[in-house]
Amino acid sequence: METEKFRDCLCWAREFRHMSKIYIINDDPYLDITLKGFLKEEGYEILDTAMNPNIVIINRTLTSDKLDAIPTFKLLDSNVKIMYLTDDSSDQAKARARNSGVDMFIVKPFLLDDFVDAVVKLSNK
Repeated sequence: METEKFRDCLCWAREFRHMSKIYIINDDPYLDITLKGFLKEEGYEILDTAMNPNIVIINRTLTSDKLDAIPTFKLLDSNVKIMYLTDDSSDQAKARARNSGVDMFIVKPFLLDDFVDAVVKLSNK
């Protein structure tokens, strides 16, 4: 009985993942292609425009002007999840990101499997 419940939950999570639409803001063309390709293989829809995403992934140097866009996404859709990829692991950077509305903060470099696991967590929140 428990196995069936687990299997049902797993199927639901996979279906939900396939419904997730992701918009990526990236200043690194190589990483952009890599992330988009990897997420497409996992069944996510990658958007070319910021129209109604479930998840926004931002990969840029963590500066206040880049963080200013985050409240706009949250204003347009309070349910949108924001993931921030950065090479700044300082507590100050994490605090700035969280105060701006970032839901998940990932420090580069990272393994692609860990990245996808983080996207799955955001999808299921």
